[in-house]
Amino acid sequence: MAAGRRATESAASTEVEALAAPVRAELVGQLVRWFAREARDLPWRRTRDPYKIWLSEVMLQQTRVDTVIPYYERFLADYPTVRALAAAPLEEVLRRWSGLGYYRRARQLHVAAREIVDAYGGRFPSTASELVKLQGVGAYTAGAVASIAFGEATPLVDGNVIRVLSRVFGLSEDMRQPRTQARVWALARALVPSDRPSDFNQGLMELGSQVCTPRAPSCVRCPLRSVCVAHREDRAESLPILGAKKPPKSEALVATVITEGGRVMLGRRAASGLYAGMWEPPVAADLEGARRELESRGARGVDVLVRVGEVRHVLSHRRLAIEVWRGDVDTAGDAVQPKTTRRKAASASAQSSPYDEVALRRPGEVPLSTLAKKLLRAAGVALAAALVLNPTRARADDEAPEPEPPSADVSDADVAWLQRLSEPRGSSFRLLLSATGGRGVRFNNPFRLATQLGASPEGPSLTAPYVDAGFALGFGNPFGFQHGPVVHASFATEGVAQPALSAGYALMRRTPVILGLARAGACLLAAPDANVGGEVALGGAVFATGALGVTAEVVGNLFYGAGTYDKAYTLFPVVSVQAGLLVDLEVLP
Repeated sequence: MAAGRRATESAASTEVEALAAPVRAELVGQLVRWFAREARDLPWRRTRDPYKIWLSEVMLQQTRVDTVIPYYERFLADYPTVRALAAAPLEEVLRRWSGLGYYRRARQLHVAAREIVDAYGGRFPSTASELVKLQGVGAYTAGAVASIAFGEATPLVDGNVIRVLSRVFGLSEDMRQPRTQARVWALARALVPSDRPSDFNQGLMELGSQVCTPRAPSCVRCPLRSVCVAHREDRAESLPILGAKKPPKSEALVATVITEGGRVMLGRRAASGLYAGMWEPPVAADLEGARRELESRGARGVDVLVRVGEVRHVLSHRRLAIEVWRGDVDTAGDAVQPKTTRRKAASASAQSSPYDEVALRRPGEVPLSTLAKKLLRAAGVALAAALVLNPTRARADDEAPEPEPPSADVSDADVAWLQRLSEPRGSSFRLLLSATGGRGVRFNNPFRLATQLGASPEGPSLTAPYVDAGFALGFGNPFGFQHGPVVHASFATEGVAQPALSAGYALMRRTPVILGLARAGACLLAAPDANVGGEVALGGAVFATGALGVTAEVVGNLFYGAGTYDKAYTLFPVVSVQAGLLVDLEVLP
């Protein structure tokens, strides 16, 4: 497949060079600078270890970043090196992968790890042309590992890259067609620079994930908008063109969940095909087929099967509706024959079964597919908590071919920011400068804590309009929460002069478009009467450009002092709303 792609690329090389040459320098420069400034802090971006980068790329195929991070960290804790992975039993590797979906990835990862140890002495091949020879490693994965870990100037193309390049160059062909994908590969090859291929390739993927998204792309924030054909022609949302997929075929099946104490009758899928090597409750075409499967495997003492629910599960080519039937083994009988029933010793009926082994097992002891977990839950079988790792975010689809490239519909817009909350980036900080105006409501002596010597109006009263200027410093990771000091000064715009000053501490978080901020501190209302108190505020800003935003804030104060109407000292709250402009000056290390 790779050889065919290269041949097609070569035939189109002249056309591609003419397309890429006029914008190459500007495109590469803008993208690399943008990535250095905006890249998310992800675990696999803190290393150049080819094993860790390879693992992340395999896990990220068809799976969202925020789903992958905990699996990635746990997997590395168990298998910190390629030698450790190669030495591990396959069933244990599948068990660690359980819930992440696309289980063929885990099997191929295990085979490739053994190839690296056996054929390369445990050292990773350093070029894409060598990496692609490993089991399960296609052109995309090879390009990612070679460019990121070894600095090879080689391209990569995934769904995000397809989307970015189709828009930048205004490609109007169907991106699902092999000829068009070959053209995109040729474009990527013509663009990748020799000096910073890692930043360029990661920048393309990051841009497609965070800015050039499938729906509502944020062109105003895109560093490539000056060279983008789709932006210039106002057709970014109509690209890329993706031909219709063949809809999945509906299929009705029956699953039987047979229990005995804490054990469940489970079948292990054959070593090839759907869910290879994974365990699940036996599944058949209908109830009679399910009974025959049980009988062929030697199940006894199961007199009654009760329908307990239905599970729906979507694969790339099939939409499954599975009736779930449960039965309990009579304690006087045996669930299975004394020896584990294997295919070679089974009846003719069992020989056509997808299972090479059926046995009573505890669910926590074997690798379960996401579908198997759904079936067990539907039957009311408890699962070991350690094995239920975010199953709702993963799809278990081993029917799909190697996902290279992933669907162009996959987007990770603004995910994984919260994963890095406690990991500061050196001396990075952001400075917020605000200029706002507002007005509040004073609640006059609602606490009745002091004797009033003078007249006091009943009910709340409006404060004078005021203008406010302030700044806040946020230290820490710019891709998560930051915190730091905040100072505000305000002055009334009419009536009696009322200067006020507040100082405190703020917690803030900035995404590409929105900033949220909460602050608390002390305040002083200096005139016409001295009042001191506390202040809390909650607000945010929306940014049309990278630095300038429109901000609004709700501020609550609790003052202690003598107000305009109250001659005695007392407590009184003030609630105000202010709005205006905010400038975000972010300084990275």
